[in-house]
Amino acid sequence: MRKIILFILLIFFVLVISGCSSPKEPETQEQVVEPVVEKKGDEKGASIGGDNAQITIKNGKFVPAEIRVKLGTTVTWTNEDTVPRWPASAVHPSHAAYPESGGCIGSTFDACKKLLLGEKYSFIFNQKGTWEYHDHLAASIKGKIIVD
Repeated sequence: MRKIILFILLIFFVLVISGCSSPKEPETQEQVVEPVVEKKGDEKGASIGGDNAQITIKNGKFVPAEIRVKLGTTVTWTNEDTVPRWPASAVHPSHAAYPESGGCIGSTFDACKKLLLGEKYSFIFNQKGTWEYHDHLAASIKGKIIVD
């Protein structure tokens, strides 16, 4: 009789313990969705169709470093670097290569401030030509916008 009581108590104890443990939560997977930009052209540059183009600043580079856009396209730079960045028209430090004046230093093609991680700067290209630019805080980081 004593063995039966011990057996029942053991089963009861196992059921209580298993009922007290929390069920394993389902694992959630983060899905990273990156914007899709149609790229045409060679590996050095990309032709961007439409009215908007994106350039990412990461690992000390503009990505892509060279793009071709249509007149009137808005180009947006997003800083994904851990250090501040400042996109601006060439030539350092005057920023006067783009022909529209009125920016904080030279031309209107100038962020006029440091972009911290996650911050963006947008500029509408209203002049045809090849426009070189750089990071004002690290002038060796360069890029090029070709406006048709």
